Amino acid sequence: MKVVVPSYYGKFKCIASACRHSCCVGWEIDVDEDTLEYYKSVGGRLGDRLRENISEDEGAHFVLGENERCPFLNSENLCDIICELGEESLCQICSDHPRYRSFFSDREEMGIGLCCEEAARIIVSETDKMTLTVLSDDGEDDIADPIDTEFYRVRDEMLAIVQNRQKPITERLSDLAELCGISEMPSEDDSISLFRELEYMEQSIYGILSGSYKKEKHSEQLSAYETAFEQLSAYFIFRHMPASIENGSLRGTAFFCILSVKIIMLMCEKHLSENGCLGLSDIAEAARIYSAEIEYSEENTDRLMNAI
Repeated sequence: MKVVVPSYYGKFKCIASACRHSCCVGWEIDVDEDTLEYYKSVGGRLGDRLRENISEDEGAHFVLGENERCPFLNSENLCDIICELGEESLCQICSDHPRYRSFFSDREEMGIGLCCEEAARIIVSETDKMTLTVLSDDGEDDIADPIDTEFYRVRDEMLAIVQNRQKPITERLSDLAELCGISEMPSEDDSISLFRELEYMEQSIYGILSGSYKKEKHSEQLSAYETAFEQLSAYFIFRHMPASIENGSLRGTAFFCILSVKIIMLMCEKHLSENGCLGLSDIAEAARIYSAEIEYSEENTDRLMNAI
């Protein structure tokens, strides 16, 4: 089965100890059955540590330590398992993250998720339009063959709309809503109210969207980053469009994608209001926070997709 990825996929590499928001902190880390059996066979002190720090209650997982750190994340923010056994010894979830996958009858689609700061940086920094490529066995990418099915046809049309650089991103999102039969998106205040009702791990978005701040529109500063918001729009379509097959609601999926970009833009607008400046790193950080709190919460994602 061929694997289809966004054109920027090959640029990703974990930045390990340089990461400010390690995925080895604050996240439950499940251990798959095959890796669990392997860990039980590892000898020496590391083997003892593995068995001491894995709980099999309600599914095997690492027992997080102080400040919810993985017990194998050392003082230099490097993984002891990788250091001693190599990357091939990681459990499936650690090996995959921040990659996500969707499976079809003829292909697997894979991308990198925004909750990773390096992935977010790569995505918002891209200047070329996102295209889809086939990841070949020799590591080289070829343009993905077009497939004439209704799903791919509609998705291609959605991507073409958000990548139409003849229009500002706000108009592109309106065109996307029209294509998908969304007659009206919620107002800015209603959108903020909707997000305030969700559940958050660290209240990150709630805090950003709460309180008072100057409501002037920073159109000139935001327009300098149209391409970054385009990349986010294409990301959300590519990642979440398969949900429209599962839940049977193209409108719900499109609504979620559009609302996601608009909320990230609001987060950037507040950053501008409070700091007087905005850079790609600020957009990437807003996207990372959003992704961690929303995309990685099935409950929050479902509530937003059903809000329409």
